[in-house]
Amino acid sequence: MTLKAFSLEHRLRIKIDGCGDPIIPGRATNGGSRVEDRSHVYDFGDGRRFGVCLMFSTARRFGHAARLLAGAGLTARQIGHSEGVFLFDPTDKRQVSAALKAASVKKRRIPSPAQLAALEKARKHQNPAS
Repeated sequence: MTLKAFSLEHRLRIKIDGCGDPIIPGRATNGGSRVEDRSHVYDFGDGRRFGVCLMFSTARRFGHAARLLAGAGLTARQIGHSEGVFLFDPTDKRQVSAALKAASVKKRRIPSPAQLAALEKARKHQNPAS
């Protein structure tokens, strides 16, 4: 499975980090302003597994997330004081759910037809010349 197929299946956004690699960023939990300074999901490169890189501001938060990921069956690849990398199988729903939750990845919302109609009405009202 590719990162693109994974992101489409789970309604996730892909961004490019500073090295030009595609990643799925999570919310900033350590105060970093760059995309790669956030927790994120990436393709590990072996064609079978993905990695989730967790970056937290405190060791306590990281320890809690690490225990949850280990309980879900993710493999610890690299462990630091307040950050680490875990590997998971992108076809295992339990591991995917745990990885996305730990990295605080937001899913893209799909607007309903009523929401789209209200948005179109508001756009026409804002710019009546169109």
